[in-house]
Amino acid sequence: MKKGKHNYKSAYTFMMIPNNEDKIKTYNLPKCFFKALTYILASLLVISCFFIHSFITLKKDYAKNIKNIHSLEIINDKQKLQIDELKKYTQDIKEKINHLNELEKEVKSLVGLEAENDKDIKEISHAQTQEDKSIRNISRGSLFQRKPDKSSEYDQSNTLMEIKINLNKIEESLSIEENNFNSLKTDVVDQLNYLAARPTQWPNRGRITSTFGIRKAPKRGASTFHKGVDIANSYGSIIKAAGKGKVAYAGWRSGLGYTVIISHGYGFTTLYGHNSSLLVKAGQQVEKGQPIAKLGNSGNSTGPHVHFEIRVNDNPVDPMKYLGK
Repeated sequence: MKKGKHNYKSAYTFMMIPNNEDKIKTYNLPKCFFKALTYILASLLVISCFFIHSFITLKKDYAKNIKNIHSLEIINDKQKLQIDELKKYTQDIKEKINHLNELEKEVKSLVGLEAENDKDIKEISHAQTQEDKSIRNISRGSLFQRKPDKSSEYDQSNTLMEIKINLNKIEESLSIEENNFNSLKTDVVDQLNYLAARPTQWPNRGRITSTFGIRKAPKRGASTFHKGVDIANSYGSIIKAAGKGKVAYAGWRSGLGYTVIISHGYGFTTLYGHNSSLLVKAGQQVEKGQPIAKLGNSGNSTGPHVHFEIRVNDNPVDPMKYLGK
C-alpha cells in the first residue's frame, strides 16, 4: 500500500444510495473506530449500571429512613401521651403536697408549734421532684432520638413504667399522710375544744370561805350539803367564765340572786350565784376567762361572794378538782 492511500482491508465501507439520481455516498470507517465505540458503550453501560444501583440503594435507604421516621413519630407520639399523663400526675401530687403542707401548718398552729416542714412530707416531695426530673429527661430524649432502636424504646417504656409505679407509691404515701393529718387535725381540734370548755378558770381570785361538801348553814346553823365553793372578794369585782360555752341562764334565781349558768358541752355546766349585776345574756357564747358578771351579795348571802358550782352530767362535783392553782 502506497503512502497517502487508505488500507481498505482494515476498514468497513458504508454506502448511502439515494432513491433519486443523486450521487452515491461512500464512507470508510476503520475497524479501530468500532473497537473504540464498543469500549465507550461498554464503559457507559458499566457507569450507568453503577449509577442505577446507587440510585436504587439510595431509594431503599430513603424508604427505610421514611419508615424509621414514621416509626419514630409513632413512638414519640405514644411516649408524649405517656409523658403528658405523668406530668399531669406529678402536678396532682404537687397540689396534694401543698395541701399537706397547709394541713401541717394548721395543725402546728393549733398546738402552738412553729410551722416547719414535716420530715416525711419533705422526703416525699424530694422523691416526687426526682421523678419529675426523670420525666423531663425522657421527654427531651424522645424528641431528639434519631432512630427507633427496639432496645432503646423498650428501656424508655420501662423507665416510664417505673416512674409511674414510683409516682403511684408517692401518691399512696401522700394519701396516708393526708388521712393521718386530717385525723390528727380533728383530734387536735376536739382536744383543744375540750380543754377550752373544761372549767379550769377561777371565776374570781378571792378568798375561799366555804368548801364543797357537808357544812353548817351560815344563817340556820343546820348541816347541809354545799354543792360548790364560796369565794369572797370586794363588791363589784369581776366574775369570769370558768370555760368556753353557751350561757344557758342569766337572771334572778331564788336563794342565789343574780345567777349565770353556762353549758360547756362534754357534760360540763357551771353556776355563778349572788352576783350584783350580769354582763351576759342567755344564748350568748362566751370564752374561757370572759367577764360574765360582777361579784355581789344578792339572794341569801351573808356578804359579797360568788357561789360557784361545777356539774358533770348534772351531778355536783368538787370544783377544786378542776380549778388550776
